[in-house]
Amino acid sequence: MEFDLEGFIRGSISLAPTPPRKCLLPLYEAVSNSIHGIQEAQTLDRQVKGEIEITIRRDARQDVLRAGDHKVDLCPVDGFDIRDNGIGFNTPHFDSFNTAFSQLKRHLGAKGRGRFMWLKVFARASVESILEEHGKLLQRGFAFTIERSSEGGQTPATTPDGAKRMTLIKLERMRKPFKDHCPKHPEAIAGHLVRRFVEFLALPGSPTMTLIDPGTTSINLNDWFKNLNVKATQTAFKVNEKDFSIKHMLLTTPAINN
Repeated sequence: MEFDLEGFIRGSISLAPTPPRKCLLPLYEAVSNSIHGIQEAQTLDRQVKGEIEITIRRDARQDVLRAGDHKVDLCPVDGFDIRDNGIGFNTPHFDSFNTAFSQLKRHLGAKGRGRFMWLKVFARASVESILEEHGKLLQRGFAFTIERSSEGGQTPATTPDGAKRMTLIKLERMRKPFKDHCPKHPEAIAGHLVRRFVEFLALPGSPTMTLIDPGTTSINLNDWFKNLNVKATQTAFKVNEKDFSIKHMLLTTPAINN
């Protein structure tokens, strides 16, 4: 009997509990992938300085409320582009992407199902990646939709001269009612991202994370975090003669408005 791939993807998406107010969960998943990719790259080369850029996509078809020549409101968010300089979608990562409930990153707490959430909230996702295999830089690109697990990308191609390792994930065409609940203002989105990734932003040498609203705003999330009121305490203890340490953080952030 032929395996019904489309039916499996639809079933996985329908089982993903994602209320509209959790519309940023796919973004968190994509940024987590970027962090893991950078960490893996740094295990091979300690000189790698992690960089993550998150660019807001807006639905320019929507009418914008104006007062004279000034915008009173912003166009709704329609998606996000997430770019990093991590390890890239090499063969193990590409195979893992095409394996439901992959165990590749289980040691990092990943359950291998986050990408299904992408399609719960967005109509389409795509991946473009420049990766290194066998000492050569190659490029791979593919789309991810309900109809196809990953269209293209099986065989990586050669890269143009001057290419550098990177991965770009595009989350496009946010579905209703998620779009109606998504924060419009970049400062609000930045606040949600800082709260979600506080444990990474607090680490020395954490990746530089930047949120970009094209033509208007660029927010360095690391600087945003440093300007917050953070109180930290550390507790050391032993279990079976093994030393452990817990760091407690109290983070006071401004109210997040849409």
